[in-house]
Amino acid sequence: MLYSISNDHIYLEVDNHGAETAKLVIDGLSIIRQKDEVWGRSAPFLFPIVGCLKNGFTIINKEKYNITKHGFLRDHDLVLINKTKDALTFKDTYSDSSLKMFPFKYEVYVTYKLIDSGLKTTIRVKNIDNVSFKFSIGGHPGFNCPFNDNEEFDDYKIVFEKEESFVSPSYPEGLIDFNNYLYKFDNLKELNLDYKLFEVDALIIKDIKSRVVYLLNKNNKGIKFTFENLNTLALWTKPRSKYICLEPWCGYDDLVNSNHEFYTKPDLIDINPGEEKEFSYIIERI
Repeated sequence: MLYSISNDHIYLEVDNHGAETAKLVIDGLSIIRQKDEVWGRSAPFLFPIVGCLKNGFTIINKEKYNITKHGFLRDHDLVLINKTKDALTFKDTYSDSSLKMFPFKYEVYVTYKLIDSGLKTTIRVKNIDNVSFKFSIGGHPGFNCPFNDNEEFDDYKIVFEKEESFVSPSYPEGLIDFNNYLYKFDNLKELNLDYKLFEVDALIIKDIKSRVVYLLNKNNKGIKFTFENLNTLALWTKPRSKYICLEPWCGYDDLVNSNHEFYTKPDLIDINPGEEKEFSYIIERI
């Protein structure tokens, strides 16, 4: 089911399936891509894992669990629990089905709030179990690229708030290997978009220093993307598609040498009984 809110500058439409942004228009510019046969999603949320598990399973407390790529939250129908003139909040909670994949009791809240300059999205995870657990989480918004009919994908660039030096991994058997990397960047401030960069898979920037990145055309117009409490940024598209995903994550695919033990995965988030953890990002037009 679709739910919408708007003001004088912004129109937002959210599908309760996965609580995905179905449409975002800021001052007449359509920001978020539309689902199609190439990629049937627009802006999914990733929980309780990000990316793939080695051989599709992990070990938690000596038990084997199968979790699909990017977790199961994106495939759940979330419940709208609050709607105001400028905000929507959706909720997902554990179930018998989720416990078979991830043996912990949780609540996840997704809140969209219209702000003066754009849209703030907040993901809040609450531990309602009587034990501590660990998880990964991420956003996966897909942005139209190009934004305008008279432009091409490679007319755009990603501009980083701070210079970034990183290696982007290779993907043996769908896992990741930072030691045998595909690309290496030193003191990168601007990345010109080129489909060749995404012929294998995403560019992954772990331990990113920037909290703000920009998606800009040749006239330096586009969007400003700000993210908090998320340590990794992935950039992804399918070649010849007219979108680019800016994906802030905590966690990523299993490493190629994974031992399957869930608690040895890098960049997991610890959460104690009754505790809540919050993550957010803001989309603004510039």
